[in-house]
Amino acid sequence: MKKLKYILLSLLLLPVFLLSSCSSESFYSNFKSLGATIEETNCFEEITLDQAVAKINAKESFVLVIVSSKKSASATAVTAIQYDADNTNYTGKVLVLDVKSPTAEEGHNIETKLQIKAHSDSNGFVAVGFNNGAQIFDTSKNDVNSDVFRTTSDAINIHAVFTYIAEGVISKTE
Repeated sequence: MKKLKYILLSLLLLPVFLLSSCSSESFYSNFKSLGATIEETNCFEEITLDQAVAKINAKESFVLVIVSSKKSASATAVTAIQYDADNTNYTGKVLVLDVKSPTAEEGHNIETKLQIKAHSDSNGFVAVGFNNGAQIFDTSKNDVNSDVFRTTSDAINIHAVFTYIAEGVISKTE
């Protein structure tokens, strides 16, 4: 009888165990499955759109990298940033917003709230810099503030963006 109780209890708890062991989507698992070369402990700190807006409203200075875990070009960008972090012994965190596959309305909402031109581009990522809450660059715009991150072929130089983050250039301009 006691053995039967354990079997029944085990059968009842099995679905609970299975559901709890299936972790929710994570930045690491999403990008690892997309082909990014990153480890579970990495340089990225995923934030939500609401958290990014709160940082802007609090007049913080930061760089936000916007990627999509549904685009292979984003996996390339994530790999490049992680590579740079590993090779420079960077101990900080790169703030990242994973837009996955937003609807047109969600994409417009991201663009409006962050005051950016586009939430994604052919490079697989967009980097946006804020100084005391004011936007100082948006790599989705082809303007003088973003030219420092562009190559001669008009592509975004991911390594230049990382250097900007790692050297804390924003805090030096305050």
